[in-house]
Amino acid sequence: MKYGARALVYRALKDEKAEPANLKEFMKDIEDENIEGIVDLKRLQEDNSKREFYLRTAINFLKEMVSFHIEAAKRTRYEKAAYYCSVIKDTLTLLKQSEEFNTYYDNLINVNRRRPALKDEMKKGLVDKFIFLFDNF
Repeated sequence: MKYGARALVYRALKDEKAEPANLKEFMKDIEDENIEGIVDLKRLQEDNSKREFYLRTAINFLKEMVSFHIEAAKRTRYEKAAYYCSVIKDTLTLLKQSEEFNTYYDNLINVNRRRPALKDEMKKGLVDKFIFLFDNF
């Protein structure tokens, strides 16, 4: 899943300057690791028309990765879950679908409401959204 998500995001955004900070960091990590099979992908003409498809598929992979790390029930894994969650947020923001992220995040926090360490890590990674949620509880 990790490499699939990376390949799809890289393919969709390779020639663009990703503005959201976490998405920019995600792209930089891909380039820094110079992973064969990802960074050497040839850009196809059809990639532009499939950009949203690539990003949405990557989001699905990232959501699975968030769940995987949460299920491990360790703080270090919650930190990774928060990071991937922030990449989802930035990707959906790029697609102008912020409300979709809000719904996903609200559900994620609600389902995991008895995991204070997860909430703490999410707070570090997604401060604005987290403060809003707890101001409303």
